[in-house]
Amino acid sequence: MGFDFDVHICLISEQQAPNLLPALDPELGPKARKMVMLVSEKMKPNADRLTEVLKRHGFDSGSFTPLDIAPYDYEGIWNKLAGHLDRPENNGEKIALNITGGTKIMTLAAQSVFSAAGLPMFYVNESTSRVIIMDGKTSRVEEVPLGVKLHMKDYLSAYGYKTEKPSEPMSKNKFAEELINNPSRYEKGLSRLNGIVGKEKSKRRLDFAGETTDDVEVLQPILTLCAEHGLVNSPVWKQGSWSFVSLNARKYVCGGWLEESVFTALSGQGLEDKIQGKARGVEIVTVPKEVGNELDVVFMADNRLHIIECKTGRLEDEKAMPVLDKLRNLKSRTGLKTKALLVTWRGLDDGKNQPNKNRAEAYGIKVIQKDDLRDLKTQLAKWIEARD
Repeated sequence: MGFDFDVHICLISEQQAPNLLPALDPELGPKARKMVMLVSEKMKPNADRLTEVLKRHGFDSGSFTPLDIAPYDYEGIWNKLAGHLDRPENNGEKIALNITGGTKIMTLAAQSVFSAAGLPMFYVNESTSRVIIMDGKTSRVEEVPLGVKLHMKDYLSAYGYKTEKPSEPMSKNKFAEELINNPSRYEKGLSRLNGIVGKEKSKRRLDFAGETTDDVEVLQPILTLCAEHGLVNSPVWKQGSWSFVSLNARKYVCGGWLEESVFTALSGQGLEDKIQGKARGVEIVTVPKEVGNELDVVFMADNRLHIIECKTGRLEDEKAMPVLDKLRNLKSRTGLKTKALLVTWRGLDDGKNQPNKNRAEAYGIKVIQKDDLRDLKTQLAKWIEARD
């Protein structure tokens, strides 16, 4: 059947990826670089974001035609779209309808107009990265693969986020490996260290000291390891005091090592060909409200956004709820197919009752924890490959 059209008509909704993917596909995209958008008042910001992303890829300002509609007004939508197709300037143009987005009423009305006119329609299946094309004249159906690989910046921009500069890597792999392979030796000390550092309001302070004589014994293994890897200056054991060699080292010891381990593990295992761009320690900011969220690790694979939160502290009882809620909210705001993962060094629950693991499962959040970290590359590969 083929797919050779000048103009795409799309239904603007909360889900941006189904409209972005075919528009940017080199084979499936509109050849005349024109988009007609059925858009309600509520969805106008989404139409604007989609427009800005497409402009970065060769669409000019005059390429976009908005058709203002009420999302549940079947007759109004039908008349608006049919009237647009009857305009003299549209004669001779090949027009296709993307029926993936919008309300059900929008889809039914638009589909009715195109069926009556014998014009082609298509549906984007994000789960399989394929497009189902329906010929309006012959009722033939053809399924073709998407050939576009979305950039993470474009994807996040379409959903109303911009990215800030990521943090600099430390590349202390041996330090992280020691913590992952011997958690029982270091977990109490790292927990105490994080607690002491966390009480300090200034994020620029480098010098710290234990608060009790017990701190010296508890902190010694983790501070010795830090000193061996050049992250802290030689600790003064009598006072249980230490100083980080830099702000970057402080951030690394207090959790950055796990982020970097996950980020490094995304290389190899056949994953490089699947991943379309990755970053760690990225601040994403909502536009225009400028509300920030830090993403420990984020990447695109199979045109789906993957978000990973990394935690070195124990996430028991209510301590896990803010972490899981953050992932759930980001997952729901960045597309239906966004995948979320929690990597936790000390684990999510202990004992028979596992309310937080159950909550994570209910939210659609995968958890990798404790001993699973020793085979992190394989665990990540399975998560990326999994189809929900």
